[in-house]
Amino acid sequence: MKNNSRIKYLFILTIIVLSGSFHLTHSQVLIDSLFVNKNSIQIDSIIISGNDLTEEFIIRRELTFNPGDTITLNDYIFNRERLYSLRLFSKVLFLIEEEKNLLNIQVTESWYIYPLPFLHLKEKSLKKSNFGFYLLVRNFRGRNETIRTFFSFGYDKYFTIIYENPSVFFQNDIGFSFSSSYSKFNNRSIKAEEAAGGNFIYYNFSLGIGVSKRFDQYNILTGFAGYQYLKAPVALNRVTASGKNIDRVSSFGAAYYYDSRDLKQFSESGMLTYISYNEKGLESKEVDYSILDYDLRFYKTITEDIFAKIRLAGRNSFRDVPFYDQSFLGYDYIVRGESDNEREDYNLFMYSLEISYPIIKSWNLSLDLPLIPKKLTSARIDLYLSSFFDSGTTFGKNKIISTDGYYYGYGLGLTILVLPYNAIRMEFALNKKGVGEFLFGTGFSF
Repeated sequence: MKNNSRIKYLFILTIIVLSGSFHLTHSQVLIDSLFVNKNSIQIDSIIISGNDLTEEFIIRRELTFNPGDTITLNDYIFNRERLYSLRLFSKVLFLIEEEKNLLNIQVTESWYIYPLPFLHLKEKSLKKSNFGFYLLVRNFRGRNETIRTFFSFGYDKYFTIIYENPSVFFQNDIGFSFSSSYSKFNNRSIKAEEAAGGNFIYYNFSLGIGVSKRFDQYNILTGFAGYQYLKAPVALNRVTASGKNIDRVSSFGAAYYYDSRDLKQFSESGMLTYISYNEKGLESKEVDYSILDYDLRFYKTITEDIFAKIRLAGRNSFRDVPFYDQSFLGYDYIVRGESDNEREDYNLFMYSLEISYPIIKSWNLSLDLPLIPKKLTSARIDLYLSSFFDSGTTFGKNKIISTDGYYYGYGLGLTILVLPYNAIRMEFALNKKGVGEFLFGTGFSF
């Protein structure tokens, strides 16, 4: 009862504080003055400027309206946020010339090539941490193509290259992706360690391709195929899928996305639905299992300055999944407050809730520094204060989710959003025993 009281107290206190006198001065979203006295405006023509590299169709395909349509203030804001979501522009302005019913979309392109270091701490120790850098090339050829390369030299050593092109045949909205990876990674399954009589390293090489069809701004269907070569030092059932020391696994699957969020990096409205099914070992008598992933996210504005988001996510495996492909809490899925407490089983379920308040919103930063291109020193800055609650569990084969044994944590955090690049998060979380932990990292909670 004490733990439940702490959770209720935390959220009640947060809502009271945010809705009361705690209003730091923050820049509001720029709203065209034409909408002050009008509910809607007809747009007869659209021009785009500032896109020195970006192809015009990459911008136009994100718009939910066409010339001749009438737009409201909500349409105006939503479409601008969707262009920011491309992560190609440091500034986006919608300027309306009322006399001509003309919309001028002015974009400021960001710097597209940069290496970034990374550090993923595990168990608050450098010994089990991964560190290295990744080289990111965005907007290759101006078509929103992305090339990512990852180099890790820490606890797990790997090299990965990923190529993504969302519009390889833009007339038909057909996309393509390719990935390749080589890694030497430490076993993370306690059950596999017990079976093998100690910790060990997997050697892994994988290839993957994907083809996607975009039906509109919200709906995308993807088909994918892959191949994995994995070697273990022992030949034991479920340490590898085949029971031998080498797995050769082909896979085929499909995924569906529905995404109606406004600003995808930190949404205030809309929803995201992601469902993926992956069948592994179709051509093999030794390997035969499948994985179902799902992720449902809902975003809702509560008041003008407060909004909430909810996430329901899970992973289910079918038939005899190997230990290395089980569902893990503490790795890809993290309960804040229990980030270093790993759990594993056939299946996983997570629930998260956040309530956020913008301290700074849509501040356009631009610095003039010697020898540094201005594109690298220009960004949109947002600062959010959030309260959150996470819970998660793993459960066995053919079992129903139970409330017993759930991890959960709750706390407060600050997110510094630097568009179009990334975010920095600083959070403090308590677990159900009242033990706290500080979390610092990059990226977005959800």
